[in-house]
Amino acid sequence: MINLLGKLNKFEVTSFKKYLQSPYFNTNQTIVGLFDFVVKHNNEQPAQLKQIAHDYIFPNKVYNDVRIRQQLSLLQKHLEHFLEVEELRQSKDKTHLFNALLKKEEAKSIRYVLLEQGHETQYFDLQKEWQLHQINDDFKTQQAQKTQRLMLLPNYDESLLKLEKYYVLAKLKLLCEKLNINQIKGLAISEKDSETLLSEIATNNYYSSEIIKIYAINAQCFLHPNNENLIDKFLAMLNENIQSIEPKEARELFIYAQNYCIRKINGGQEDEYLPKVLGIYKSLLQSKVILDNNKLSPWDFKNIVVTGLRLGEMNWVKKFMDENASYLDGSVRQNAVNYNMAKWHFYNENWNNVIELLLNVEYEDVFYALDSKAMLLKTYFELDEDEALFNSADSFKIYLLRNKKISKHHKQSYQNFLRFIKKLLKLDIRNNESLEKFENQFSNTKVIADKNWFLDKIDELGI
Repeated sequence: MINLLGKLNKFEVTSFKKYLQSPYFNTNQTIVGLFDFVVKHNNEQPAQLKQIAHDYIFPNKVYNDVRIRQQLSLLQKHLEHFLEVEELRQSKDKTHLFNALLKKEEAKSIRYVLLEQGHETQYFDLQKEWQLHQINDDFKTQQAQKTQRLMLLPNYDESLLKLEKYYVLAKLKLLCEKLNINQIKGLAISEKDSETLLSEIATNNYYSSEIIKIYAINAQCFLHPNNENLIDKFLAMLNENIQSIEPKEARELFIYAQNYCIRKINGGQEDEYLPKVLGIYKSLLQSKVILDNNKLSPWDFKNIVVTGLRLGEMNWVKKFMDENASYLDGSVRQNAVNYNMAKWHFYNENWNNVIELLLNVEYEDVFYALDSKAMLLKTYFELDEDEALFNSADSFKIYLLRNKKISKHHKQSYQNFLRFIKKLLKLDIRNNESLEKFENQFSNTKVIADKNWFLDKIDELGI
């Protein structure tokens, strides 16, 4: 209970106290006192807490372990019920309300809520469509029984169809996630069961539902990755229906498309698929689907900047940063802007601006730290600041060794980055044997941070 209470935010803590103070939910004022005590002392050990809490809420009584356990158990039950009430309050599902109105045989209210719920169906929601038909059928059955008019009885055909579509969509969603996880894990993808489901969907004309069609094409992208027309079809359908898909679900669907494109890029098709990734981001931005609670993730912000810069869209990237920085959370905004502006100046070869901005980047986040330190070293390389580069490289090496938050993979990647940037600085471009040796070592090293930058330098040197 103490752990769960500690996970409530400030607003939820305040709301829970109001809940406990309401006589409708709680008439035991001892529980309110216990809640205040636990909130104040939630960092103490549970064993100590029980003794002190008992003395606080029962000041004139001898310590009784059973008594304090009972009060803590009651507080736990109230907390669980509060969370249940909050979930119900925030939910748009009116099933509980319909059931209550049906019990009261309140026909007028039921008709009104059914009408209201039908108007509120803004997004594809096959579950809600089925539930509304089911409730409507239950209402018709009740009215038929009440009036003895059999003609009012529903035939349930529409409800059955809605249920079948909801069931098929649920299976498709699970299939897409299964295929996604198998791909992440490097497991073989079995086509037999998947194709059986897709064949069943086509045979029963479930493709009349746009959201089912979207998930079916997504599954086909996994099953037939070499049929590159499928990803174009998938993206076209997403863009066409983006306003009809609940924003969180739309983000997830676009992530599937992004991951497909990233796999193609990693397979050597960057020229074809990197523009598609930027196109995805532009769709997400234009529709504002990319925003979560009206906030833009600093990682999405960074990825958009890097993708645009790699495609040479300097003006668009600058405009994007100017127009969307305000959507970043205030706690990370300035740091994100400094880092990404430094990245923009790096691509525009404004080296002194890069250094100035990177000096203002805070290294609380390990990935900002790694990327910033690497960018600073590349900038010193471009400026021929050999001494500054070697000093910064030594400092970076120590940072990699001491920081336990950095994964083994990332450590190896950046250690190789340091090794090759030093080699590149010392490289004698007039010595063919030295150039060949560097190229062989680089080609045989699988994990190197900022590998594309090294490839550009190798091209410039004609290695």
